[in-house]
Amino acid sequence: MPPEVRTARITDAIGSHRRNKLSCVDAGELLGISERHFRRLRTRTRRGVEGLFDGAARAASAGGCALAVFNGPHWLATYRADGSPTES
Repeated sequence: MPPEVRTARITDAIGSHRRNKLSCVDAGELLGISERHFRRLRTRTRRGVEGLFDGAARAASAGGCALAVFNGPHWLATYRADGSPTES
């Protein structure tokens, strides 16, 4: 399916959901996706349809596992050369 058609179908379903014409379950079934995936798409489009394109949501944030600041001396002091923790 061309991306333009996919985007149009998803935005129509989200619009119907926001007007209380479709539930998340019904909108997901209409699109052929799960309710949870529809809710993810709905969340990604809050700032516009650019959120539907791959990577747009991930590019804005670093993610939950990223270190805010790499503190090299701390890690060097905490772990030995073989990777085992030092005794405190």
